[in-house]
Amino acid sequence: MTPSPRPGSTTSGEPGRRGRCGTRDSGIAAVEFALVVPMLLALLVGVVIAGTAAIGHLKVQSAARDGARAGSVEAGVGCTVALDRLVGTSATVGGPTCAAIAVCPGTNSTVAVTATRIVTIPLVGDKTITLNAESTFECQQTGTSHDRDRNHR
Repeated sequence: MTPSPRPGSTTSGEPGRRGRCGTRDSGIAAVEFALVVPMLLALLVGVVIAGTAAIGHLKVQSAARDGARAGSVEAGVGCTVALDRLVGTSATVGGPTCAAIAVCPGTNSTVAVTATRIVTIPLVGDKTITLNAESTFECQQTGTSHDRDRNHR
């Protein structure tokens, strides 16, 4: 007994039709693949660029925080420490600059770090990304209250 064909299917004996593996539908899959691959590659490139920019921003934030913390303990070293933290990070950060907004002795030590990085985007060109971070720490008192009292006698 021979199996009957499924409804809507044709037998392989009809002209213009091939067997199951060689149907014309395989050409449609190739066209769909050719349309989807460029979009997936563009998405992948975008994710990589955004990820490296986010890593660079985290490094700039960390440098500003470390600089403000160091400046709150020792006057005048905030920007030096912040820029030292960014040595060797030009691939993710770019060219950093630092400004000491508030310096101890005083109320606070505030350090602002700015970095500009050029990113090359395929088919679009070069774009400049600016990474900014500012951090503030309260100035640490030099010596304890007992030491200050002894010095006033």
